[in-house]
Amino acid sequence: MKRAAAAVASLLVWTLLPMGAAHAEVGHDDENELLQLVNSDRAANGLPPVQMDGRLQADSRAWSAHLAHVAFEHDPNSPWYDCSLRSENVAFGQRTIAEVHAAFMASPGHRANILRSGVNIAGFGVYYDASGVMYTTERFYTCPSVVPPATATGAIRTAWMALGATPTYGRYQGSAQPACWGGTYQPFGGGNDTGVQVSTFYVHPKVDGGKAHVTYGVIRGAWGAWGYECGALHYPTTDPFSIGYCRAAVNPSAQAFEFGLIEFSGATGAHVLVPGNIYAKFAATNGHCGPAGLPTSDVFDWPGLETTWRAQAFEYRYIAEYKPTGKTYICTYQGACS
Repeated sequence: MKRAAAAVASLLVWTLLPMGAAHAEVGHDDENELLQLVNSDRAANGLPPVQMDGRLQADSRAWSAHLAHVAFEHDPNSPWYDCSLRSENVAFGQRTIAEVHAAFMASPGHRANILRSGVNIAGFGVYYDASGVMYTTERFYTCPSVVPPATATGAIRTAWMALGATPTYGRYQGSAQPACWGGTYQPFGGGNDTGVQVSTFYVHPKVDGGKAHVTYGVIRGAWGAWGYECGALHYPTTDPFSIGYCRAAVNPSAQAFEFGLIEFSGATGAHVLVPGNIYAKFAATNGHCGPAGLPTSDVFDWPGLETTWRAQAFEYRYIAEYKPTGKTYICTYQGACS
């Protein structure tokens, strides 16, 4: 049972700070920060650094989730792959990675694990529960080979860190991948119970000055229906952002792309606004704060009149365009147009 006190046992640190004060530390690449602290102390004691292994890192993350949801205990199993020696430190309740490392180094058994000679590989896993409480597993191994872990670099890492890193947008789920037109994307995600968004960061060197932007949730789904960055909207040029609304206590949001905008609310869903005569009419009538309200559909060709009319539905009006002339009309659902 977890107790509101600090306790230490062999190969295990149990330092529970007051739970009301514990929280996820945003803006930190937690596991890599822990690796840097460990290697700094190893170097200060004349020991070579340990390398992070992707397989062992995944095992440690899974065990940290076990600590949060099953029991605070050591792992009796041995998923050691081609490794031999293993030692383990576990902790929960600290506010920061620096506090976790300080607690381990203040305990003789855990300090001995960190400063053990002969180990060359590590697997560190940090997990946050729904309240933001941090659970940490450190494992040290002797292995003949290492599988490099996924990491985030460059503009994607900069954007991820600026937005809060792991507690906000989860951690990298694989390495960056090539995207259309010479860009790059990288998926991120966390456990469903943590509230962490399953998200993807995109960057193109010629879009928004080479800055990376995140997209997630229903907005990402609507963008995907248009082909993601390979489709008509191309790359995101902002992160999702809240937009003011003029009628009710709702909190709509939007995200801008190179060739369009997606607006979303829980009542209307996420829908695409693309440059053209319909969008020009919408903007000229004060956008979602005007008579039309938020979009409730994408642009569509009018059934039966596909060659001559297109339209887009909104909360309180629809906007129709006569294709041969490009003239647009804003209409009530009772048929009055202007």
